[in-house]
Amino acid sequence: MHLVLLILFVAFFNVSAQSVNTRMGGRAAAMGQAFFAASADASAMFQNAGALAFCESSSVFFAYELTPSLPGANRTAAAVTWQSQLGTFAAGTFRFGDDIYSEQILAGAYSNRIGDTSLGLKANVIQYRADGFGIRTAFTVDVGGLTRITPEWTVGAGIFNVNQASIAAGEDLPIILVGGLGWKAPDGPLLTAELEKRLESPLRIRGGMEVDLSRRALVRTGFNLHPLMITGGVGFKFPIGFMDFATAYHEIFGFTCQASASYIIGKPSGL
Repeated sequence: MHLVLLILFVAFFNVSAQSVNTRMGGRAAAMGQAFFAASADASAMFQNAGALAFCESSSVFFAYELTPSLPGANRTAAAVTWQSQLGTFAAGTFRFGDDIYSEQILAGAYSNRIGDTSLGLKANVIQYRADGFGIRTAFTVDVGGLTRITPEWTVGAGIFNVNQASIAAGEDLPIILVGGLGWKAPDGPLLTAELEKRLESPLRIRGGMEVDLSRRALVRTGFNLHPLMITGGVGFKFPIGFMDFATAYHEIFGFTCQASASYIIGKPSGL
């Protein structure tokens, strides 16, 4: 399977530069990644930087995804989010791959809220490494926003790689446009829908649902179109944080599993 990763890397540098999905979190993964408009939690650093200002507390977050069909293609992420009178700040790291091929990211983000709207900016230093091909580095900037139209409806939008970065001449990283809606009625399920467009790629359509089973447990499901993916998972709430588990079936890569956990730092701010 390492040969598969090497072939993917060669294609990466000889066709057009692509990056793996860096959106992490068991909650989002179980909802088909249709989470851009509902991501005001500890995973916001990897979902929508504009949602950071809606997080209820400072936190530490960790996530790990396993892809059994592709050894060496697992993903790991960690982040810390903290709130201040100047706004909400976050820093995080992401890694994909192994010693044959890997992508590493160091990122920092800032978000501020005015009324029912928040905006955020995220800066990423990305390193691409392949055995025998050397190391290449890129700097990208993401922007995002979140607005609570009503207590039930939330809308989010953003652009990944807004600065149109490249790793070399003619090897541009993808520009990704995302928009989403979230609906949560009192004592009802959370429903989400999302559209994602990578330039020169088909439109991706996502949907997700989260249902509270009790004060401590939640169940989730979701889907992707282009490519087709069906997802599901559970979550558990604790006084000091959250634990989330997700599984997905991808039409190309088969089954994946993801787990994430967050720890609340201090007391919720009440935002």
